[in-house]
Amino acid sequence: MKDPELEAFVEAIESHLKARRGGDHILSPRDGALARSWYSAGLPLATVLVGMDRAFARGGELTSLASCRRSVQELAASGPAPG
Repeated sequence: MKDPELEAFVEAIESHLKARRGGDHILSPRDGALARSWYSAGLPLATVLVGMDRAFARGGELTSLASCRRSVQELAASGPAPG
């Protein structure tokens, strides 16, 4: 049985990554697992999306969700969810 909240969480991350990269992007199995692990850990979607934005703001070649991991984890460790 599929969890609709998990699916919506992962789809939102995938859509945000597509928008930031400026083109179609499908999460790799590794990136999908990362997104699901954030959901399972209880990270709010807003924290993940803001962390992704911060990773893109730093510049560099961001080719996957894994490229945003550090920014998301730093934001999650810094306190309450943004919003």
